[in-house]
Amino acid sequence: MTAIFLEHDNIVEIKKSDIQTLKKLAAQSELLRARYCLHKSHEDDVQEMVIVMLKNTEIPIHRHSFKSESYHVIEGRIELSFFDDNGNQTRSIEMGSQGDGLPFICKLSSGFWHQVCVLTDYAVIHEVTSGPFRNDDKELMENKHDD
Repeated sequence: MTAIFLEHDNIVEIKKSDIQTLKKLAAQSELLRARYCLHKSHEDDVQEMVIVMLKNTEIPIHRHSFKSESYHVIEGRIELSFFDDNGNQTRSIEMGSQGDGLPFICKLSSGFWHQVCVLTDYAVIHEVTSGPFRNDDKELMENKHDD
Protein backbone atom coordinates (compact mmCIF):
# COMPACT_ATOMS: atom_id res chain seq x y z
CA MET A 1 0.00 0.00 0.00
CA THR A 2 1.36 3.39 -0.97
CA ALA A 3 1.43 6.14 1.61
CA ILE A 4 2.10 8.97 -0.83
CA PHE A 5 -0.66 10.99 -2.49
CA LEU A 6 0.01 13.46 -5.30
CA GLU A 7 -2.48 16.31 -5.72
CA HIS A 8 -3.93 17.16 -9.13
CA ASP A 9 -6.23 20.09 -8.31
CA ASN A 10 -5.30 23.74 -8.78
CA ILE A 11 -6.58 24.66 -5.32
CA VAL A 12 -5.66 22.32 -2.48
CA GLU A 13 -7.28 22.26 0.95
CA ILE A 14 -6.07 20.16 3.86
CA LYS A 15 -8.66 19.38 6.51
CA LYS A 16 -8.50 17.65 9.86
CA SER A 17 -9.96 14.51 8.24
CA ASP A 18 -7.03 14.47 5.76
CA ILE A 19 -4.57 14.54 8.66
CA GLN A 20 -6.50 11.73 10.38
CA THR A 21 -6.29 9.66 7.19
CA LEU A 22 -2.53 10.28 6.96
CA LYS A 23 -2.10 9.21 10.61
CA LYS A 24 -3.90 5.91 9.91
CA LEU A 25 -1.87 5.30 6.77
CA ALA A 26 1.40 6.11 8.53
CA ALA A 27 0.56 3.54 11.21
CA GLN A 28 0.04 0.94 8.46
CA SER A 29 3.11 1.93 6.46
CA GLU A 30 6.36 -0.01 6.66
CA LEU A 31 8.23 3.32 6.85
CA LEU A 32 5.87 4.65 9.58
CA ARG A 33 5.08 7.79 7.62
CA ALA A 34 2.63 9.04 5.01
CA ARG A 35 2.62 12.16 2.87
CA TYR A 36 0.16 14.24 0.92
CA CYS A 37 1.98 16.05 -1.89
CA LEU A 38 0.44 19.43 -2.59
CA HIS A 39 2.32 19.80 -5.87
CA LYS A 40 1.00 18.27 -9.08
CA SER A 41 4.18 16.72 -10.43
CA HIS A 42 7.69 15.69 -9.42
CA GLU A 43 8.75 18.21 -12.08
CA ASP A 44 7.25 21.22 -10.24
CA ASP A 45 9.71 23.91 -9.13
CA VAL A 46 8.26 23.77 -5.62
CA GLN A 47 7.72 20.44 -3.85
CA GLU A 48 5.30 20.94 -0.96
CA MET A 49 4.05 18.16 1.32
CA VAL A 50 2.11 17.51 4.50
CA ILE A 51 3.79 14.55 6.18
CA VAL A 52 2.78 12.44 9.17
CA MET A 53 5.67 10.58 10.80
CA LEU A 54 5.38 8.19 13.72
CA LYS A 55 7.90 8.26 16.57
CA ASN A 56 9.97 5.28 15.41
CA THR A 57 10.26 6.26 11.77
CA GLU A 58 13.88 6.25 10.64
CA ILE A 59 15.17 9.09 8.54
CA PRO A 60 18.89 8.76 7.88
CA ILE A 61 21.33 11.67 8.04
CA HIS A 62 21.25 13.23 4.60
CA ARG A 63 21.70 16.42 2.63
CA HIS A 64 20.51 18.01 -0.58
CA SER A 65 23.45 19.76 -2.21
CA PHE A 66 21.44 22.03 -4.48
CA LYS A 67 18.12 22.44 -2.67
CA SER A 68 16.73 24.43 0.19
CA GLU A 69 14.14 22.98 2.58
CA SER A 70 11.78 24.33 5.16
CA TYR A 71 9.89 22.56 7.93
CA HIS A 72 6.73 23.80 9.62
CA VAL A 73 5.48 21.72 12.53
CA ILE A 74 1.69 21.49 12.58
CA GLU A 75 1.32 18.91 15.40
CA GLY A 76 3.72 17.12 17.70
CA ARG A 77 7.43 17.72 18.22
CA ILE A 78 10.52 16.93 16.21
CA GLU A 79 14.23 17.34 16.67
CA LEU A 80 16.05 18.69 13.64
CA SER A 81 19.76 17.84 14.01
CA PHE A 82 22.71 19.03 11.96
CA PHE A 83 26.03 17.27 11.40
CA ASP A 84 29.50 17.98 10.05
CA ASP A 85 31.12 15.90 7.30
CA ASN A 86 32.39 13.40 9.90
CA GLY A 87 28.94 12.71 11.32
CA ASN A 88 29.42 14.77 14.49
CA GLN A 89 26.28 16.58 15.60
CA THR A 90 26.86 20.33 15.45
CA ARG A 91 23.43 21.69 16.31
CA SER A 92 19.98 20.52 17.29
CA ILE A 93 16.66 22.37 17.19
CA GLU A 94 13.64 21.03 19.03
CA MET A 95 10.56 22.14 17.14
CA GLY A 96 6.88 22.06 18.09
CA SER A 97 3.59 23.43 16.90
CA GLN A 98 2.84 27.11 17.26
CA GLY A 99 1.96 27.80 20.88
CA ASP A 100 4.42 25.24 22.30
CA GLY A 101 6.97 28.00 22.91
CA LEU A 102 9.38 26.23 20.54
CA PRO A 103 10.44 27.16 17.04
CA PHE A 104 7.76 25.90 14.66
CA ILE A 105 9.35 26.87 11.32
CA CYS A 106 12.93 26.28 10.20
CA LYS A 107 14.47 26.90 6.77
CA LEU A 108 17.71 25.26 5.63
CA SER A 109 19.86 26.45 2.80
CA SER A 110 21.35 23.72 0.66
CA GLY A 111 24.16 21.45 1.69
CA PHE A 112 23.51 20.85 5.41
CA TRP A 113 23.74 17.30 6.70
CA HIS A 114 20.56 16.89 8.74
CA GLN A 115 18.17 14.42 10.28
CA VAL A 116 14.60 14.63 11.56
CA CYS A 117 13.62 12.62 14.66
CA VAL A 118 10.06 12.50 15.95
CA LEU A 119 9.87 13.14 19.72
CA THR A 120 6.13 12.58 20.26
CA ASP A 121 3.96 9.62 19.25
CA TYR A 122 3.61 11.28 15.86
CA ALA A 123 4.42 14.58 14.20
CA VAL A 124 2.63 16.38 11.39
CA ILE A 125 4.85 18.67 9.36
CA HIS A 126 4.54 20.84 6.30
CA GLU A 127 7.74 20.48 4.28
CA VAL A 128 8.68 22.63 1.29
CA THR A 129 11.70 22.07 -0.91
CA SER A 130 12.82 23.19 -4.32
CA GLY A 131 12.08 20.96 -7.28
CA PRO A 132 12.09 19.10 -9.44
CA PHE A 133 12.17 15.94 -7.33
CA ARG A 134 14.86 13.40 -8.21
CA ASN A 135 15.55 10.26 -6.15
CA ASP A 136 19.29 10.82 -6.47
CA ASP A 137 19.14 14.43 -5.14
CA LYS A 138 19.49 13.14 -1.58
CA GLU A 139 22.97 12.17 -0.45
CA LEU A 140 23.00 9.80 2.52
CA MET A 141 25.82 10.18 5.03
CA GLU A 142 26.15 6.42 5.42
CA ASN A 143 26.89 6.14 1.67
CA LYS A 144 29.48 8.90 1.93
CA HIS A 145 31.51 6.94 4.50
CA ASP A 146 31.28 3.58 2.71
CA ASP A 147 34.10 4.57 0.33
